[in-house]
Amino acid sequence: MLDANATLAVSSRTLFKRGPSINAKRLYEALRNLGEIVVTPTMKAVFKGVPARPRPADGEGRRLVVAWMRDLGLEVTIDRIGNVFARREGRRNDLEPVMIGSHIDSVPTAGRFDGCLGVLGGLEIVRVLNEQKIQTDRPIVVAFFTDEEGCHLAPTCSAALWQPTFASTMLMR
Repeated sequence: MLDANATLAVSSRTLFKRGPSINAKRLYEALRNLGEIVVTPTMKAVFKGVPARPRPADGEGRRLVVAWMRDLGLEVTIDRIGNVFARREGRRNDLEPVMIGSHIDSVPTAGRFDGCLGVLGGLEIVRVLNEQKIQTDRPIVVAFFTDEEGCHLAPTCSAALWQPTFASTMLMR
């Protein structure tokens, strides 16, 4: 452990090794495509992602993201409350997976990338790993949660219902 007076000499080469990079244009296009699903006059100032209240567009947005997950070869599982988990196997599937994600339902006034960036960013990471034929040691799970922040199904958010025992069963095979 370093104390406040310690000096750490590390070259920038060590700190910033260049590895695979995401395709920012492709990621932004995915965010834009998901956002185009629900363009309504009342949502002009809010992120135009999957709507706050379940409507046909919510299902359309979910189906789109699940299709992208399957196109990447991920094993998709949907639990009883609509949380979606897409798993990419690793070399060591006995290890706990790395989970990436958030929500794709919009949170009023939360901003253009709230939630969706975490989910679609995770899919972009998997896409790059697949393209470069990089196998990770641990499995990767990209997930999106139903009402993760509790804005629509108050007083509780559904992600809070996600039990650790379920996580163990779902993610560890």
